[in-house]
Order: sequence, then structure tokens, then C-alpha cells
Amino acid sequence: MIQLAIVFSLLGYTPPEWTSKYDRFEDITMMMSSTELPGGRSTVFVIAAMHKGKAVTEESQEGHYSIQFWMAREGWTYLECHSVAMLVDGKRVRLPASDHEGDVISGRLVSETIKLTATKALVATIAEAKVVEMQVCNDEWRLPQKAIDGAKRVIASMTPQTKADPVPVAPPAPVERRIVGGGEE
Repeated sequence: MIQLAIVFSLLGYTPPEWTSKYDRFEDITMMMSSTELPGGRSTVFVIAAMHKGKAVTEESQEGHYSIQFWMAREGWTYLECHSVAMLVDGKRVRLPASDHEGDVISGRLVSETIKLTATKALVATIAEAKVVEMQVCNDEWRLPQKAIDGAKRVIASMTPQTKADPVPVAPPAPVERRIVGGGEE
């Protein structure tokens, strides 16, 4: 964890657990949940989403989703092999092909990102799971509950907020009128 924090600070970036940002120039809102994975391999699991506009609407809720793994290590780990597999509650989930991006930071220190384009349904599958296991090439992780909770937060943030239906107001009680001596009282 310290190694990853040092590398990201060298890059000028520390990944927060949750980020939501509106870009007024592009008119898009971006959200991201990030969780460091256990195992001492300095890997961060990221679920990101983006939609048009400041507030999510029925039209924009499908948006764009991605699942990413961020790594910073000495030497390349996933340059040649970056396939990703997932088990959700013990069942294999079909994933799209992954892309690899990497940069040399300094000397042998490199940053690598493995990215999959996802759907809202895939992120919802992670959000609804009890156990999610991921494999990148030959490395395996069981996602911490924080990562599953992050998927829940992404889904909630990409769901349109509806105004509460107005509370029905009971009609006024009828006024009882008595007729006294030929007129109303």
C-alpha cells in the first residue's frame, strides 16, 4: 500500500475511494470508485462511469462504464498477457476483451492500466454480488467489500433521481350546516 502511494504521489496523484466531477466544458459528469486490492502487489481496482450533462436522466443513465486495474511496479507485468476473467458468486461472467496501456515512470518503474469497456448491467452484477473474484493473466484477487460497495455507489449515481410523488391531500371535511328557523346557521 505504501509503495503504491509513493508511486502515485510521484505521479502527482493519489486515487481517492470516490470521485464525482462535472466538466462544464464537455458537459459530462464522471464518477469513479477505486479500491486497493489485497496481496501487496500495488493494484487498484476501479469502476468508472460517465454520462452526458450535470444530472443523470432517463436518456443518459446508460452512459459509459469501465472496469480498470491500475498498477505501478518495477518492470512490466501485463504487457504481453492482460486477459481478464471474473467469477460472481462462483459463476463465470463473460467479459469483453481488455486493453493495456503503460508508461515508464522512471528507470524500471512502470505504470500499467488494464481497461475493459463495461455495461451498466455488468456493474450492477458486481454491485449485487456477495463474492467477486477477478483474474488478470495469472494473478487472482477476491474483491474486498469496499469494491462491491463502490459498484453499488456507481449504479446509484447513474440512476435518475425522481422527485417524490406528491403526498395526496385529503379533501376538507364537509361542513355540517343546520337549518334553523328557515335559514342557515
